[in-house]
Amino acid sequence: MSLLKMKLIVYIDRYKQITAVANALELKQPTISFHMKKMEEEWGVKLFESRTGKVLLTPSGKMLLNYALQITALYDEAMTRLSVMHESKRKRFVIGCSNSAAAYMAYSSALRQLQPLRGIANISVAVHEREELFDKLEQGTVDLVLCGEDRIHGDGGNYRHQAISSATLKLVGASAHPLIGAGGGVLSSDMLSDKAETVELADVSVQQCIAQWSQSENHYFHTGISYGSVELILNHLADAESLTLLPECLVPRDGRYAILPLWGDVPSWKLVASWSRHYWDQELIVSITRLLSPEPVS
Repeated sequence: MSLLKMKLIVYIDRYKQITAVANALELKQPTISFHMKKMEEEWGVKLFESRTGKVLLTPSGKMLLNYALQITALYDEAMTRLSVMHESKRKRFVIGCSNSAAAYMAYSSALRQLQPLRGIANISVAVHEREELFDKLEQGTVDLVLCGEDRIHGDGGNYRHQAISSATLKLVGASAHPLIGAGGGVLSSDMLSDKAETVELADVSVQQCIAQWSQSENHYFHTGISYGSVELILNHLADAESLTLLPECLVPRDGRYAILPLWGDVPSWKLVASWSRHYWDQELIVSITRLLSPEPVS
C-alpha cells in the first residue's frame, strides 16, 4: 500500500476529475488511470465509479478514505518537520498539554526552564483534551504529553512516564470572598457546610484527588458548575461568590486569589510526562523532562 495510492484516493475524493488529480500529482492522465485499475485488481474490490462525468469513490473507496487521509496527513507532517529541522538546524518538538498542564506551564517557571534547549530544539506547546493527546502521541504529531496522573500512567506498554511536579490540593477563592476574610486565612468544615458555593474543574486527575480527600474527611462539596479550563474557573471566582478546589500550582500568584489549606489528609496532584518508548531522540526527551522537573517528585 504505497503513499501514491493513498494520495490517489484522497485526490479523487477531493477533485472528482482524473485531469485535476493528474495535475495535482504532476502525473499524466494514463498513469492515474493505470494505478486506479491496478489498485482495484490488487485489492479485489471496486474503488471508483464514473457518474455524470465525474469519478467518485464507491463505498469500499470511502471506507479507505479515512485511512488515506490519516496516512497522507502524517506524511505531510513528517515532511514539514524535516523541512523545519533542515532549514533551522533545530529539531521541532511539540509538547501536548491538557488544560491543567497548560495552566501549570503558564503559572510556573516551566517555560523558562526550557530555554537552555532553544539552540537545538524549536519547542512548541499545543493544548488538547486528554484522550486526543494520547491519540496524537500515538500518531507522532505530538512528541511529549503533559497531563495529570491518571490510570493510563500505570501502562507499561508503549509509553514511558515521568512525574514532573507535585502539588497539594487547596481551597481557592477570590481574595475578597467573605468567607475567606471571616476565616482569617483558615476555613473549617463547619464554615463551609452550608455557605460555600463551589465550582469544579472538569479534569479527571483533579477530580480523583478531590474524591480521595472527600471520602477521607467525609466532607462533600455541592458543585453547581463545572468548567473545562482553569482560566474559566479563575474568571468565575473573580465575582467573589464561589470557591473551588485546585492543585496549588495551577493558581497564579498575583494577589487576586487566596489559597487556603484543607484540613485532614490532603492528597497531592501529580503532573506526569508521557512519551513513546520508540521516540527517535530519547536523549532530547530526557533533557526536557529533567528541565521541567528540576527536583525529584515522589
